[in-house]
Amino acid sequence: MVDLDAHVTDLTGDCTFSRSLDDTTDGNDDSVSVSGAGAAMATTGSTWACPRGTLGGHDRCLFHLTTTERADLDITPDAVTDAFVTAARTEGPAVKQFLGADLRELDVSHQRLAAPDNYPIDVRYATVDGELALTNTDLKQPLRCDHADLGAVTITGSRVDAGCHFEYAHITGDVTLQNQFDRDLVFSEATVEGDFRAVPAMFELGLACTGTTFRGDVEFYADFNDEPTFTDAVVEGKTTFFVDINADSYFKDATFEGPFDLYAAFTGSARFNGATFRDRFDFYGRVDADAHFPRVTFEGPAAFFRTGEEGRATRFYQLANFDGATFEDVADFTRVEFVGSTDFEGTTFEDIARFDDTRFERRTRFVDVTFTDQLRFHDAVFTGTPVFEPAPLSTRRVIDFTDAHLSAGRVNVESGDPVVFDLTRTVVGEVDVGGMADGSVFDHFVINRTDFEGFDFSNHRLELARRDYAVHDTADRAANVGTDGGTPSMTAEDLEVTYLKAKNGAKAIDENEAVSQFFLREMRYRRRRHLLAMRAGDGLRERLRGAGRAVTNLVMGSTCGYGERPWRVVAASIGVVALFAIVYGLVGALTSYEPSAVGYAILSTETFVALVLGSPQITNPSVNLLTSVEAFSGAYFIALFVFTLTRSIRR
Repeated sequence: MVDLDAHVTDLTGDCTFSRSLDDTTDGNDDSVSVSGAGAAMATTGSTWACPRGTLGGHDRCLFHLTTTERADLDITPDAVTDAFVTAARTEGPAVKQFLGADLRELDVSHQRLAAPDNYPIDVRYATVDGELALTNTDLKQPLRCDHADLGAVTITGSRVDAGCHFEYAHITGDVTLQNQFDRDLVFSEATVEGDFRAVPAMFELGLACTGTTFRGDVEFYADFNDEPTFTDAVVEGKTTFFVDINADSYFKDATFEGPFDLYAAFTGSARFNGATFRDRFDFYGRVDADAHFPRVTFEGPAAFFRTGEEGRATRFYQLANFDGATFEDVADFTRVEFVGSTDFEGTTFEDIARFDDTRFERRTRFVDVTFTDQLRFHDAVFTGTPVFEPAPLSTRRVIDFTDAHLSAGRVNVESGDPVVFDLTRTVVGEVDVGGMADGSVFDHFVINRTDFEGFDFSNHRLELARRDYAVHDTADRAANVGTDGGTPSMTAEDLEVTYLKAKNGAKAIDENEAVSQFFLREMRYRRRRHLLAMRAGDGLRERLRGAGRAVTNLVMGSTCGYGERPWRVVAASIGVVALFAIVYGLVGALTSYEPSAVGYAILSTETFVALVLGSPQITNPSVNLLTSVEAFSGAYFIALFVFTLTRSIRR
């Protein structure tokens, strides 16, 4: 019977196996000893030679024999594993080197792999047809499996006090991690044909998967207390992250072919720069540091909102950067909270983008944004200083702020761009508008029941005057833009309330001319509402009430312009005087002036100004009744003129 323990510690160097290190690209070979004694260090162009002696008449050692050759010597896989453990526990660097070993399996479960030194257990370039299993293993030595061909990797319930490296490894089966890793775990540039699951796991010193290719699904239910790195990784299956990440995380230039589902709390920054998501993207979590998504491509639907669970959404507490990102499908930011600054500069939305119920608390930039459908901000709240500068296109499209709150900010539209901002029921604060040199600002706005709280109408006096202070004209045009966007045709009540709110907004900043003009339009649309009630009211009583109110409104508009037009009072007064003069002629009132037409005119004038000059002496009771009525009318019109003139001067 061969004494395998003595064999694996016999460093005679008779084994003929050698391995050129010329093709090593991981940059770590300078830590690996070459030559039998392990005295020289690897350099580019060096060759590693197996330090062990031969076995059973063969020219190779136990670990470099083929499976068939070991079977011929009646050496079982368990015996090989026991010999491996013995070597791993032996002091010295060379005895722990198994480069290029050919193993059926390597199950070191329930073993203690510890030596008096800290030299690595080196299994680089080895082939393990079956599973590399560490279950309830006490691993004290670093484990190097770089460039190895492995069937599967299982690390569960073990104590891992040293780093484990699988760089450039090819793993044909699954990787299963249910463990706490107190040292670094590296799968960079590896290829995993099966699924990669860390459920549950804790990584104290990070997980490196830079450039790793995952052919199957990737699933993490884990805590990261150091940086996880998936830069340049490719995941062809489904990706699921249910994690706490207490450090910066890196997904730069990674590609996710299947659905991506992340439910995470980030204490450090999340960096997805240049990543590509070819399927559905679901991101829900809390990001306490910066979140970087510049140049990211979302080919499928992207959601930062998790349905169910009371509809919770992502919170970004610092910078959220989406500069240059491309959303090729629906982008859903419903109820997301951007507590820090938000950048969407140069972002492209090829489908609808929803920011409903979203909060933007600091600087927000939608600059040079390209979108062909609709940007929707229903019920969104902007407490910072948002900037909206859409990239110019020839197609009409909508930025929909229905029921949103814009406390401040800036809106710029390049000349000739037919983009429309729907401000239906929006609260508009100190928002600056510019960039539309060849047209009116209000050609780009849908104003419908919009509240103005600090909007400076005085900056737009000339264009408002050119439009005769009509600010709602784009409503019908916007109704046909986009699938859900725009505002339907406004009712008379909508128009009345719209100009009431515009009047109140202008009054708040003492823009009196706008107050007057908006008030006139408010009253005209009120009359239209009364006329509609007169024609289509429920029941006769409702129709009569509508008719009465419409007549009253019409009279007030005709006679004094609702208190805004004093010269209409003068014209109405002249009309009253002329009417009564005709009536006096019809009833044959006595007058001392000739010809009689002049007398009737003088009588009517004297009666109209009776409040000032006193009533003329009339003895005929019928005529006296007429003069009393005219005298009352004259007093009313004089008072109305004084009121209207005073109001007009004050404006």
